[in-house]
Amino acid sequence: MTKKVIEPFNKLHEIIVKNLPSGFEAGISYGGLGYVIPHSLYPNGYHCKPSEPLPFAGIAS
Repeated sequence: MTKKVIEPFNKLHEIIVKNLPSGFEAGISYGGLGYVIPHSLYPNGYHCKPSEPLPFAGIAS
């Protein structure tokens, strides 16, 4: 990735993380950057794959 792409992406990620509800986490989801509700907050996990945390949001183009 070029600096032109990395800087805005990092800024977007920082803003999202700053505004996530308490306890939510960033992680890789569907091969891209995503944000999840971890098992510590929602033990049931994702309905299709309970072993995975519940997806909350993701960044895609």
